[in-house]
Amino acid sequence: FFLIIFLLLAMSESLQPYCPPDAKQLLAAGDIFVAQLPIQDPLASLCVLTSRAIFLCDDAKTSKWSKPWLETYSVQAVDEKQVSLSFVDAKKNLKMPLDSRVFTFETRTQRDLWVIVFRRLFRDAQQQYLESKWIPAPDIYQMHRLCLKYTSKGKRVQIVVVVSARNILLFSIQGKNSIVPKELIGSCPLNEITSIISHSNCDTLVTVTGSSSLLGGVGKASTDLILRFYTPEDASWFTKELSRVYFIQMKSGPKKGVRRLSRTDSVSKGIKGGFTDAS
Repeated sequence: FFLIIFLLLAMSESLQPYCPPDAKQLLAAGDIFVAQLPIQDPLASLCVLTSRAIFLCDDAKTSKWSKPWLETYSVQAVDEKQVSLSFVDAKKNLKMPLDSRVFTFETRTQRDLWVIVFRRLFRDAQQQYLESKWIPAPDIYQMHRLCLKYTSKGKRVQIVVVVSARNILLFSIQGKNSIVPKELIGSCPLNEITSIISHSNCDTLVTVTGSSSLLGGVGKASTDLILRFYTPEDASWFTKELSRVYFIQMKSGPKKGVRRLSRTDSVSKGIKGGFTDAS
């Protein structure tokens, strides 16, 4: 327990851990060395963590693979001794662009420790980036996800949806399958959200009803934001987080609903064909 606390504290700028001289070659300007640890991997023997990225290196500290935390999608513990780091692959199609890298440790205790550190670095990088550009204080970042935004005609586009303590924000992205926001394309204060709707025959689809500003419009006319997430777990997490911050802000939960797609062989065609009430 105390080792975990020390490692988490070591990630702050006020208490920087010692950086081995041969690891400094990996640091970009403004980056901070966090830790290095042995791993079992065909390409590398060492994992080096910084405040901005994760590196797999050989014994000479030569990087064999790396991933910025800003481009990381999720961190999950898997099996007994492994951690899976998911990210988006620009070469994959829009329906499922996720790929992953699995890190194997010697013991389950090591895995449990490092999954906490990975998640802290991943969240801190995302939070600092978004708050520095689009979420000014006193608002606070809560979560975000890459997803597909659909029109009522079934047309789709990749976006990043962000939930803060006061708003829901939509961003265009910096390229196909990128998780890094480029430009704000819509936003809505939580108090202008009127309902959150799930879909009984599509567990990755969520509809948020709110003011027209959600889709970049003006005024308070009601509009539907239709989002399709890449996993059912992501859709559930988004719904729970949005409901949680809404409750904190409004002192009551949002209106919930359930409906059905007109058809399930194609989500786009199902959305175009309309919905039926399933509550």
